[in-house]
Amino acid sequence: MNTGAGTTLPITISSNCLDWNLKAIVGTLGSPATINILIAAGVIVESSSTGTPAIDLSGLISGCTINLTNLAYILGKGGRGGRGAGANFPGSGAVMMAAQPGQTGGKAILGPGSGSTFNITNGAGFIWGGGGGGGGGGASISVSVNGGADGGGGGAGSGAAFGGEPGLVVDPLGGNQVGTPGGDSTSGPNGTFGTGGTPGSVGVGHAQAGGVGGDWGAAGVAGANDTTNTRQCPGGALGAAGKAIELSGGAATFVSGAGSPNVKGVVS
Repeated sequence: MNTGAGTTLPITISSNCLDWNLKAIVGTLGSPATINILIAAGVIVESSSTGTPAIDLSGLISGCTINLTNLAYILGKGGRGGRGAGANFPGSGAVMMAAQPGQTGGKAILGPGSGSTFNITNGAGFIWGGGGGGGGGGASISVSVNGGADGGGGGAGSGAAFGGEPGLVVDPLGGNQVGTPGGDSTSGPNGTFGTGGTPGSVGVGHAQAGGVGGDWGAAGVAGANDTTNTRQCPGGALGAAGKAIELSGGAATFVSGAGSPNVKGVVS
């Protein structure tokens, strides 16, 4: 886009969308511009994956000024819950499957980085990083008694993510020792806030529940360890929280709405 010195570009986001990217809209600017972005009341801007921000402001030429007025919701993707551990002893040679960690939540905004000015008016809006996933539950077995156990899956972090699966090791005795999946998290459509997924539970075996998924901008909980027996598969680690804003070496100035509940997750 050919822009002369002092050009101002007004942009309004008036309907729900995924993975909103500023560079895709304005293209390559011929010179620095002032870009005024308004997110209208009631709109929800979300990300489709933890690796993609809900709003991407990166990639502009140096010297631009971005004024973001948010009257609605900018939501990072929640981290998936970790799979539960699995362990059995079929009579010779233990089978051990480690629990998985919860996935890190996604960022709500990727900032323009260094060389640009970024101002945010957020007093009537919400910028929330995705919650971290809960770790899968641990399990343990004895190597003197045949049997098996599967840990529960971790719950998903807030932000429309999936809970973890339970452990996948088959009990050689055919007993009810299989864990349950972790709960899926919900999103924030129509202004509801969404919740983290519940942890999966376990059956009869020596195994533990997965960790609960984190709230918006908060880490999940690690899966519990089972220390009943000496052969142990520990619970999975917690998934870290997604950032509200990834500054990428730049800075952001809040005109309003810098604290909770308007912002959940770090700005750094």
